[in-house]
Amino acid sequence: MLNFLLREGVQPSQPVTFLSDGSDTVRFAQLGFGDRGEYVLDWFHIAMRVQNLEQMIKGRPAHCDGPSNAALIKALHGAKWHLWHGCPYPALRRLESLGWDLDAEASPEEAKLLGKLEEFIVYLDNNRHFIVNYGDR
Repeated sequence: MLNFLLREGVQPSQPVTFLSDGSDTVRFAQLGFGDRGEYVLDWFHIAMRVQNLEQMIKGRPAHCDGPSNAALIKALHGAKWHLWHGCPYPALRRLESLGWDLDAEASPEEAKLLGKLEEFIVYLDNNRHFIVNYGDR
């Protein structure tokens, strides 16, 4: 990575911001630049996952026992707001509580939604140090 940046005219003392999708492969390549780089989880990848979860919630059968789809979407949007403002910990808490409201045995759709939600929580937790205040940037 360092050789590539040098060929592109980036000086070793010049600060560089690396946007990442959060995968280990990209993160490993970035580490070659050392502490001169700022590592940022790309908002696009967060937003796409949130959008996917929202679509899954909308496809969830309505249940008498659990919260409404509208309430679940509101909770998801609350977590998204925290992420946009660079606050991963409250976002993770909201997403975890959203998971408590789901019942994997209620329907196949809900089981799949819960699985994707858990994947998203792990993804955010693994990348929490690279979540910035996107609104300020």
